[in-house]
Amino acid sequence: MISDLLRKSEAYAEFRNAVVSGKTSHAYLVTGDDRVTRKAYMILIAMTLLCKRGGCGECAVCTSIVSGANPDVHIYNADGKMRVDDANALVAEASMKGWGQGAKLFFIDNAETLSPAVQNKLLKLIEEPEGDAVIMFFASGESPVLPTVRSRTKKCYLPLFSSDEIYGELIEEGVPRAQAEIAAALSGGSFERAQKLGGDEEYVARYDKTFEMLVNCKKSQDIARYLGSELFNKENISLTLDFTEIILKDALIRASGSSARLTTRNRDYDLDEIASGTSEGALAMAILAVNKARRMLAANVGAVTVAETMLFDILEAKYKWR
Repeated sequence: MISDLLRKSEAYAEFRNAVVSGKTSHAYLVTGDDRVTRKAYMILIAMTLLCKRGGCGECAVCTSIVSGANPDVHIYNADGKMRVDDANALVAEASMKGWGQGAKLFFIDNAETLSPAVQNKLLKLIEEPEGDAVIMFFASGESPVLPTVRSRTKKCYLPLFSSDEIYGELIEEGVPRAQAEIAAALSGGSFERAQKLGGDEEYVARYDKTFEMLVNCKKSQDIARYLGSELFNKENISLTLDFTEIILKDALIRASGSSARLTTRNRDYDLDEIASGTSEGALAMAILAVNKARRMLAANVGAVTVAETMLFDILEAKYKWR
């Protein structure tokens, strides 16, 4: 489970040590754009702080937290539309005694969407904490948060997970292996992205087609048959570039004999086919060609032109760096 992985993270260990030593801060800024991990972290933090056994996961307190029914755990701004009136209500709630014997927790989700007016209202609670209230801001990054808020909160960073960890979690959730492999490979350490990818069978077919293209596109005449394919239409090209980079990086690992872990599973033969007859330098240049394609795409160059340029660059690298 994600919560089990979070328990092993540095972010959680630091918080738990603060709870055990009685040095919990009254205000935190937690950054990370993975909403699935963010939600799991909120639950874990609440259990650790309010459960008498430090987050056992089994008692009435933990059960109420998991179900969203604990009266001392409050989540604001889930929809990213928090108003000044909501901030005033939060400050008023924080001044009241909690239902239990521990702290009252206030989670402010999507903090990057908070207006300066709302943040300034909440600043009072940060500067003059009420009783045992703990306020936690969750944001995709620090920069949208006012400097006055950033400077008065303890920083915490959500962890990114390995493709193996994400793959294992997806398999536990019942995602088919082929889809789980691709979703984990493209996740970038984000469970949120992995779950979205794992729920779409079309990604498997598109991934296979990208492999087929890289295996069989061996001369300039081969390029034309791929330019008009769905791989490089306007909607799909960004994902195809992601697939291409992952495959080329794994081919480079195979070509170099490195012991680094492959992102792609059970495709060693295809990776060796892509790497055969080329050099490590050529594969490195091919990866640079993918990044060049992304820059062209960002500059609003047409998808077909971007694809054609990239494929020619990959072939050129192969022949220049034999």
